[in-house]
Amino acid sequence: MKKYLLPFTFLCCTGLTAMAQEAMPGEELEDVIVLSDKLQIPFKKQNRNIQVLTAEQIAQIPAKSVNDLLAYIAGVDVRQKGPNGSQADIGIDGGTFDQTLVLINGFKASDPQTGHNMMNIPIPIDAIERIEVIKGAAARIYGVNALMGAINIVTKKDRGNTFSARLYSGSSFRNDDTTGNLYGNFGAQVVGQMSTGNWQHLVGASWDQGNGYRYNTAYKNTRVLYTGKGQLSKKVGLELLGGVANSDFGANAFYAAPGDKNATEQVNASYLAFRAPVQISNVWTLRPSLNYRNGYDHYVYIKQRPEVSQNKHRTHTIDASLDNTFTTGYGNIVVGLNVRSEQINSTNLKDHSRLNYGAFLEYQYQWKEKLDVNLGAYVNQNTDYGFNVYPGIDVGYQINNNLRAFANAGYGQRLPTFTDLYYKGPGNQGNEFLNPEYMIGYEAGLKYRKNEFYANASFFLKNGRDFIDWVRADSTSPWMAQNFTSLNNKGVHFDAGYGKTFGAVLLNIYGGYTYLNPEIGSITDASKQDWMSQYAVNALEHQAILRLNATILKQFNIGINNRYQQRLNAGNPLNGYSRKSYVLTDIRIGYQVKRFQVDADVNNLFDIKYIESGVVPLPGRWYTLSLIYKLK
Repeated sequence: MKKYLLPFTFLCCTGLTAMAQEAMPGEELEDVIVLSDKLQIPFKKQNRNIQVLTAEQIAQIPAKSVNDLLAYIAGVDVRQKGPNGSQADIGIDGGTFDQTLVLINGFKASDPQTGHNMMNIPIPIDAIERIEVIKGAAARIYGVNALMGAINIVTKKDRGNTFSARLYSGSSFRNDDTTGNLYGNFGAQVVGQMSTGNWQHLVGASWDQGNGYRYNTAYKNTRVLYTGKGQLSKKVGLELLGGVANSDFGANAFYAAPGDKNATEQVNASYLAFRAPVQISNVWTLRPSLNYRNGYDHYVYIKQRPEVSQNKHRTHTIDASLDNTFTTGYGNIVVGLNVRSEQINSTNLKDHSRLNYGAFLEYQYQWKEKLDVNLGAYVNQNTDYGFNVYPGIDVGYQINNNLRAFANAGYGQRLPTFTDLYYKGPGNQGNEFLNPEYMIGYEAGLKYRKNEFYANASFFLKNGRDFIDWVRADSTSPWMAQNFTSLNNKGVHFDAGYGKTFGAVLLNIYGGYTYLNPEIGSITDASKQDWMSQYAVNALEHQAILRLNATILKQFNIGINNRYQQRLNAGNPLNGYSRKSYVLTDIRIGYQVKRFQVDADVNNLFDIKYIESGVVPLPGRWYTLSLIYKLK
């Protein structure tokens, strides 16, 4: 374990970001344009429940991956199976991991093989400007698979010439029973930005490696990212994105416990994308875009005997769009086309491909700065599932300078993944006759903002049919993919923030709460009424988040981050690990001296034993020390 302790010594001798002084809640969001919106509507004018986590807030959360950050956004259900971003399933407002669309700077990044891999993205935490979580059906904007919402990760830009470097090391100070070594991890991040004339460039890289926290949970994660933005001419711009994400980890109990105790998995993804806004005239902007994703997944059931069972999957996804925005005296209009190709070559799933052809129209009208209406529809033709239309509408009314009412409704569809359709294994069986899932959602709420305080409250109802679930007759049978039931979800959401300076102390408080009441409708096949379900009603019934942060004299910072989760139908504790309800506390203490900063983190402060997914116990108390250097 000496190799895991060496970085602690090194940290004392070398050097990441200057202490972020968090702005007052909501201040930095007033004029932010939500990149996940084709109409380019400012955040303060949005008529949807959109949660945003800013770079300043991110700096106060002791997160080691994007997955950890999402866990502190109310309504987002993060079910991790491994440490520090190895693998996680992300759901929104009771949805499953396959019902959420992931984007990077507005480019689609989801994996058609399986939603298990959707967070394998090439983004170091220090390269993130903000995370946007759009709740409710977003098919009107993005087409298929944005059934329960979308997550858009926006990278930093327009910050001049900057450089930051982070070195860190951590441990639980517990020993591996097999080897006697101390469990621990170490890693590094570097992010640089450069402005040259009309161009801004960002290059980021991160590397994280550890020997795990229990048997066969060692991992190694590597991320490399480039983004660029500039002007080719006065009227033609260009946005670029490229990146690589590699993860190699022990997959003990991930998919087929207890038989997969010695399983391993390697997941790689490469991304290339561009967008070229063209100002055709004062009223017409053309935005062509193209993005490509290459994915590779290699799963070995028994690492000591790979010949027993192993799967290799290679996916290719190409997504091309042509958006046209027209600004007129009668409102703003966006009309466009989209083509998406998904292909897989697999030793298990075999070779398959499908195409989506989409056309969309959105219209925005505003009346006297009080009432605004956004409505539209997405028309989709899929080579496997035919023709569908996804309409949607949202309405907002500014009651006064501080209070805004909003309501929205939308319809969406989720296509079965290639794993849902074609997987064949001893513990899981796909079903090539699956139909897509469908959902119609409604939401209404209020947004209040005054000076240092803001609050949002909403009620939502989501009615789904042909829900794709993995079910089985008894505990000895394999899980089988089925359009098992209809599923209705209703709930409430509330969040609020307050920030104020008291002398030399800047205090920020954020609280969020989500309540879900899902109801299973009629079972599609009455003969399977008593079958076991893996995903139907396993969402978070109660989720509460409380983040407290204080910055003293612009040098000393302390962040206390708490979350409470209570899950439906989670079962009794497993070997002392809670699956139903628990409270987790993570803290970060930081101190800045000129360009250097030291962060001391403790995750799972009270050493809670808990499980988020399946039968996979997650790490107990974990200590991390980071040294940060920033140059601007």
